[in-house]
Amino acid sequence: MRADSAGGLRLKRLALLAGLVAVLLAASGFAVQSAEHGFVVKLASAQRQLDQEQQAGVPAEALSPLRDKLHGIEQARFGPVPAGWLPYGSPSAQIDAVIREGRTEWDRTMAQDRLLAAASLQALVQADPNLQPASKASYQQRIDGADSPAALVQLASELRDKATSAAAARKAVSDLQAKRDALATAIEKAKARGLQVDAALKAVADYDALTTLPADQIGDRPAAVGQALDTEAAGLGGRQTLADLQPKRDALAALIATAKAKNIAVDDAQKAVAAYDALKDLPLDQATQQASAVAASINAQTASLQKKIKDADNPPPTTGGTGGCLPNMAAGHVIIVRLATQHLDAYDNGCLYMSMPITTGRPALPTDQGTFHVFYKTTNYKMISPWPKPSPYWYPTVMVPHVIEFVSDGTFLHDSPWEPDSAMGPGSQNGPSASHGCVHIPSYAINKLYDWAQIGDTVISQP
Repeated sequence: MRADSAGGLRLKRLALLAGLVAVLLAASGFAVQSAEHGFVVKLASAQRQLDQEQQAGVPAEALSPLRDKLHGIEQARFGPVPAGWLPYGSPSAQIDAVIREGRTEWDRTMAQDRLLAAASLQALVQADPNLQPASKASYQQRIDGADSPAALVQLASELRDKATSAAAARKAVSDLQAKRDALATAIEKAKARGLQVDAALKAVADYDALTTLPADQIGDRPAAVGQALDTEAAGLGGRQTLADLQPKRDALAALIATAKAKNIAVDDAQKAVAAYDALKDLPLDQATQQASAVAASINAQTASLQKKIKDADNPPPTTGGTGGCLPNMAAGHVIIVRLATQHLDAYDNGCLYMSMPITTGRPALPTDQGTFHVFYKTTNYKMISPWPKPSPYWYPTVMVPHVIEFVSDGTFLHDSPWEPDSAMGPGSQNGPSASHGCVHIPSYAINKLYDWAQIGDTVISQP
């Protein structure tokens, strides 16, 4: 009985031991499964963190070594020892280390990109000295408050673009500086001469105001300001050109008055003065374009009148022709036209009064020969061609300052402003200024001859 009782007790103990082992084995299997699940979750979380950091701007190449480490940790769990059973240096600890390295790379990238954004802001400040303090402070706040490397890189790119635009805007303004300075110099000269400069001053002031604007407010204003500078420079130059001509115009007007008193033709000179006066009624740009031609005309007419006045005041000596006194010459005034030598001698009571070269009729229209008498004289006589325009002898209607008629067919002694005095004399009847039968008198002699000749005076035209 006792033997049977003892054997049954051993069997119970063995059964209890077997049950305990089963329980322990079951518990161990659950722990292994739980550890495996935690490993997978943590690994996935670490991988998501690296993905998020890359999306937020951490360079892929900086995170690549960390991804390699996670891959190595994942592969190690398939070794002979379950991952959850590893001692110090377990996969969980290794994943934590990778996560820390990722955060370190994030901080390093943030610091680096914040420096990049700050450098871009400094470039903008240098490109735009007029950048408003509030704008600069706003940009700095965005740099300090950026929450990712991507945000900082985007801000740095934005600031660099603004710096480039600011530099271009500033250059567009500075390119106008030379025009502004030239106009300012012209304004001072114009003011000294009493010229109107308000519009030019406004153009300079508009440029100066442009230099004080922040670059983002400049826009297309340099084009308009530059056009205004050009327009006012041209206008001021035109007004100065016209002002320069005014004294010359006034001097010619004074010469005209003097010439009129001496019965010298002044039609062309009066046209030159009128042309200057007409400039004042034209738009400034048109007046400026025509000013050079008007100036040339004024200068030419001034020189011409000065010479005519001088010649009238200082006629050449009355020598030439036969000279002296002729004993058989009739009393009174006698004018002898010598066709062969193209010379005229005027006698007063038999003695030579004056002598001069002349131009008579061309071969096809020779001056009449014979003895005639003065029967008409006047000033400012309008000569009208008796030949129609197709005729080779036609000439345009012209005002002649002095005429002395001695042949009833319209033959005169007269001055000819269109023929230079130097062209008169021997052979001139065959030249381009030969007359249609009249006798051309030099400009320096006509006043004296006209005043001396009287109605009834004898005119002898001889070979």
